[in-house]
This record gives sequence, C-alpha cells and structure tokens, in this order.
Amino acid sequence: MVFRSIPPRKGRKMDGKKKTERDDTGGWFLTAGAAPLSELDLSDGFLFGEVMRDEETCRTVLEIILGRPVSRVVYANKEQQVEAGTGYHRYKGIRLDVYFRDEESTCYSVEIQTRNRYNLPKRSRHYQGMMDVQMLPAGEIDYNKLCDSILIFICTFDLFGEGKLCYTFENTCTELPGLKLHDGAVKIFLNTAGRGETERDGLLAEFLRYVSDHNAPTESPEVKQIRKRVEEVKKNQETEARYMTSITYAREVYEDGRMEGKADMVLEFLNELGDIPERIRTEICRETDTERLTRWVKLAARSGSVREFEEKMHLDLSALQESN
Repeated sequence: MVFRSIPPRKGRKMDGKKKTERDDTGGWFLTAGAAPLSELDLSDGFLFGEVMRDEETCRTVLEIILGRPVSRVVYANKEQQVEAGTGYHRYKGIRLDVYFRDEESTCYSVEIQTRNRYNLPKRSRHYQGMMDVQMLPAGEIDYNKLCDSILIFICTFDLFGEGKLCYTFENTCTELPGLKLHDGAVKIFLNTAGRGETERDGLLAEFLRYVSDHNAPTESPEVKQIRKRVEEVKKNQETEARYMTSITYAREVYEDGRMEGKADMVLEFLNELGDIPERIRTEICRETDTERLTRWVKLAARSGSVREFEEKMHLDLSALQESN
C-alpha cells in the first residue's frame, strides 16, 4: 500500500443550515451566502478542524466523549489524507477530519457529519481498514503492533433512531455477547439531539448541544474551555485569512467540477451517436460557460447524429456572437 496526499473529490454533500456543500472525503465547497467565520457552529468542518489543532482541546473533547481520562495528545493533524494502491491498482482514499494519537499510541479519528447519507456504518468500516493499514510497515508480521483505534462520528442527526446521545460499537461474540474480541477497534456515533440518561451524559449532552449551536449555554469548565478556544480561533486573523482562501478555492473547484461534469455529459450523449471529431471534443472540453454547457447537454440528448449536434452547437455559438 502507498499513501499520499489526495485532492478533494468532486461530488457534493449539502448542509442546508450553513449553505455549504461537502464531498464524501471531507473537502469543503462553499456556495453563495456562506456564513462568516464568526457565525459558524462547531459542526462546521473548517472551524472544527481549526479548533482541534490544539492538542489540549483534542484531549478535552476526547475525555468528554469517552467519559474517562485520556493521556497527553502527542500528534494532531487536520484533514489526514490517505490513498491506497500502486500503479493501476488504486483504491478509494479517505480524508479524516481530525486524526491524532495519544502518548499511549492509541489512534483517534473524529469526523463531523451533518447529513445522513445512509452509508455511515459501511463508511466507518472502510475508514477503520484504511486507518489500520497505515499502522504497519511493509514486511511487518507482528499484528500486535497495530495500535488501538477509536473512530468517532459526531452527527447532527440520530443515525439509529433510538434517541441516544452515544452509540458505541466493539466486536463481540454472537453466541456469547459478553465475550469481546479485544481487537482494539472501537466505533462511536454521537447524536447532537440525543437525550442523556446518566450523570455522565449531562456533560456530553452539553458539549453536543454546543457543537450544533454556538449560542447554546455552557456551564461546565470543560465545555467553557472549548468555547474559549473556539472564540480565540474565530478572532484569529490568520484563521480568518485561511477561511476566506478556502472559500475562494472551494468555489473555484466547485465551479470547475460543474463545468467538467456537464462537458462529460455532452460527450457521453455524443458517444452514443458515433465517433466524435477531435475538434468538437476539444471545443466542448474548453467551454467554461455553464449555461451554454447545459444547453449543449440538451442538444446532445435530442440530436440524431454527431453532425446534427455540431450544426446546432455552432448555431448556438453564432447566436452568442451576434448578441455581443
């Protein structure tokens, strides 16, 4: 397996509250009307990643979620990117929102999920496998060197519909439910709208309310500490600059993706009609006007031949030139 940095994949995931879009690997795409940094909740991927750059904040968040002390965080990385495969054998990579290790070599990944795409259980399986693969170098035969890992998804929805704040999964024996596999893998799914049932749940519920609403009251020292860190990040000029840069870059990537996708649709329709002359293919791929590409998609779908499409396309371009 080879691991390298991968760019955000095209494809969108809508968070209607913030008017942002997100792809399955974690890349953020902001549309018109994106909220300013000062108004973001901690459920926003950019803000969450910036806040979790601080190792002490990582530890505090973990202790709230796990309900126990956590050793010092020694490594934290925002948007850990992993791609597996070599040569022609490439496999789906992942982008972890926040990835870190503590001094006891337990690995953690904390992911923010604002929309239920009904694939999170299988997605968590893929993430777990990709996290495991990067722990052992090629040629290593001692599987006991695999670090314990805890994969956490903070969801603004109830994935399982049972109303719980927290759903924790470990591998157990079907015949003997009390018998655990002890493979060191834990998956946790949190529900920001869940109900608490124990005294420990009170702190977790307070934290999760704050994640989804930055105006929610904070009473505990732990959540107040997190809120302080959030406010520091929001006031930081360098963070503001990174946020604005991410908006600009993400809009460009999103627009490029829209144009590329429409051009691909035109070519797909035309391929059904016959061979596409290279001059036509080049003209379609170089087009940057999304409205014109949309018209060409319709033209291609309604044309009976590549030649008919070419004639209609050139009429469309002639009409544009005359209007100018």
